[in-house]
Amino acid sequence: MFVWKHFELLGLYEIIPGFIFASLAIYFVSKMGTPTAGMFQRFAVAEADYRLNK
Repeated sequence: MFVWKHFELLGLYEIIPGFIFASLAIYFVSKMGTPTAGMFQRFAVAEADYRLNK
């Protein structure tokens, strides 16, 4: 874990680099695999329920 109070080089506090690193982690982990058939099925059911109750 990276911890700092003030990134002196650019004058950034911890929230901005933390947001950037978290966003990159989410992106790269999501690209590591494909959704399973069960995930697609749950999404289809949820979408149908949403459209029905819209």
